[in-house]
Amino acid sequence: MRMTKLFKSTVLVAVSVFCGIAFAQSQSEMPKAAVYIKGNPQGRDALRMAVNTFLTKSGKYQMVAVDAIDVVVKEQKRQMSGSVNDAQIAKLGNDAGAEYVCVVERTELEGVSYVSTRMVSVESKVAEFADMVKIPKGGDIIEIIQGQIGAMLGMELGTRKNTAQSTPQSKSITYGSLRDPRDGKAYKTVTIGDDKWMAENLNYEPKSVDTWCYDEEKSNCAKYGRLYDWNTANTVCPAGWKLPSREDWDNLGRAVKGRKQVNKDGRVTWNDAGTTLKTGSGWGDYKGKNGNGTNDYGFSALPAGKRQLTGRFGDAEYTATWWTNAESDVNKVYVRSISYQYDFMIEYNHHSKTEGLSVRCVEQKPVNHGSFRDPRDGKTYKTAEIGGKTWTAENLNYQPQSGNYWCRGNDNANCAKYGKLYDWNTARTVCPSGWGLPSRQEWEHLVAAIGGGSMAGRKLKANAGWNNGNGTDEYGFSALPGGWRNYGDGSYQEAGLGGWWMAAPVGADSACGLLVGDASPSVLEFCDNRGYGLSVRCVQRTGDEAAVAEQQTYQPPTPEPVAPSKQQTFVDGSGILTDGRDGKRYKTVVVGGKRWMAENLNHGDGESRCYNNNSSNCGKYGMLYDWNTAKMVCPTGFHLPSRQEWNDLVETAGGNNAAGKKLKARSGWNNNSNGTDDFGFSALPSGYYYSRNVGDFGYWWTATEGPNGRAYSRSMGYGGDNVIEENDVKNYDFSVRCIADK
Repeated sequence: MRMTKLFKSTVLVAVSVFCGIAFAQSQSEMPKAAVYIKGNPQGRDALRMAVNTFLTKSGKYQMVAVDAIDVVVKEQKRQMSGSVNDAQIAKLGNDAGAEYVCVVERTELEGVSYVSTRMVSVESKVAEFADMVKIPKGGDIIEIIQGQIGAMLGMELGTRKNTAQSTPQSKSITYGSLRDPRDGKAYKTVTIGDDKWMAENLNYEPKSVDTWCYDEEKSNCAKYGRLYDWNTANTVCPAGWKLPSREDWDNLGRAVKGRKQVNKDGRVTWNDAGTTLKTGSGWGDYKGKNGNGTNDYGFSALPAGKRQLTGRFGDAEYTATWWTNAESDVNKVYVRSISYQYDFMIEYNHHSKTEGLSVRCVEQKPVNHGSFRDPRDGKTYKTAEIGGKTWTAENLNYQPQSGNYWCRGNDNANCAKYGKLYDWNTARTVCPSGWGLPSRQEWEHLVAAIGGGSMAGRKLKANAGWNNGNGTDEYGFSALPGGWRNYGDGSYQEAGLGGWWMAAPVGADSACGLLVGDASPSVLEFCDNRGYGLSVRCVQRTGDEAAVAEQQTYQPPTPEPVAPSKQQTFVDGSGILTDGRDGKRYKTVVVGGKRWMAENLNHGDGESRCYNNNSSNCGKYGMLYDWNTAKMVCPTGFHLPSRQEWNDLVETAGGNNAAGKKLKARSGWNNNSNGTDDFGFSALPSGYYYSRNVGDFGYWWTATEGPNGRAYSRSMGYGGDNVIEENDVKNYDFSVRCIADK
């Protein structure tokens, strides 16, 4: 929670706890907990003791000394004023002998007191958040903290209850209806402002496994709708409807006459909107004061709760949280949330893509295309406004007087359908006056404006014309699979791929572009020889913008230093990675929003060898590398995964105890221990050089150093379905899986 610009005062309560244990443990197995209260609020010692006692009585934690963190702060003369980040909290917990830290922050926002809670892992420095709760006048902060921690643990710890007291609606609502043709379910709809929304949470069950009923009870799906992970949420709205953008949610807040506040980090709060959007019954209450709303506009928000990263369910009857379509970073997403204690609707940017949250669909409006007539040849092109810029919504089909250009497959009909293909030197000159070949920054702005790269391909692709992966085309960009012309032999890549140049030179002979593939929802950047033939989209520019873009385009590039073993790498639209150093090709797969190699690396460099010095093993299992070589051997655009990136992969695949089964290949493992390969990761038992474990075990390096001069690795074996982390000697020779830089 970062609202420092608006806060008048802050009291911080840090409670070290382990938040993921769902079974009884012996005292020696219990994670250690410590209590720290920052500042000097009235009753500080009593508050610390109360929280300490509560955690002890929960039967889940063994407590370190009551003042353990205070002692650390005093001895190390730490300055803990102002905002405290997760890394600082993790360091405090580690030095105090704790394993997890629960940070409870009390803040003043426009004269109203709130408490927010986050759970920080000392090891990973990653936090899981609970809701920010308003402290009523005379409210007991200890009971509120108990309730927040209890919600994250899936326990009844506070005094919250649900009286289901109804609050009458203040006006008559006119509802429409929608029947989902996929399963026949009917939903109420309501028009609020200029947008038509579902007036119920979505309850469509796709074939994907990443969707749940709260507490695994079907009755809760009927009551609250289903919970979805973010990748699934982007695909489940019916045809003609979409997952709302941040702008759509802001339009909703504005339409219900909320008062907008923008926090320092750009997140938005719509004051009073929570009350007007919540149903008049069904929300929990605190000490007799119900949390119901007025439902003035018929949005009918219900407290569906969520599924946490640990797999636990929490906060039904107290919180509603919905996905937006926008990423806040590669692993996290913007959401909108309402609580039984809020009078506002708040935006968070910390939720992991693998959590289970609700989906409200909003009707996709027809895009109002503009048009542009090219004065050079009279051709007319549709245009689309995206992120404040005007783009051509069709590929360019202009024939210049000089340069290199082609119709795909040398068929003029393909030029009429897909536009021409241009080499890069020609592409930078063919946009009409007032328009230009987009720079990398302009492409990045486009992708950011539609919610980020993981789902950008799906949103940019036309809703017809692709072989196996039509898009939603919700912004009117209407990308088609125009293919490309290969440099060198002049052959054409025709199936299921669209590629566009950007004004981004690399060195003397190469340039970069953007790719969208048939089967992938994302967009990929590639850099290769300028002689390839790709499509061109033009972006409109003012005179000043054109001057800046021109300078960026033709400014002599200063290449970043590149290790001698690293050359340019290319990932095509079907996810095949070609290593420019040796021409080897590898399958890749997107898991948890990140692109992984789906095969072990097989590039000879540094301290590397084949298992048992047999080259046929390299062909089957990839090469084995010591840790120092592993750190630098991945091709350009990819890197050796960190410990946290492996953690994210394992968490996405079901956690340490189950991920091995889902990540292992369907064949190749001894003792009938093959996996299901649910994600296409296809882990094989490649062994390691100082043993004879091929067929039984696979070992992979992480990029993270461990204690005692060693480094962390991950392994899978024939004896179980788990993934094991170890701290190994750096001169062991293990396999390498590379992960894309972005």
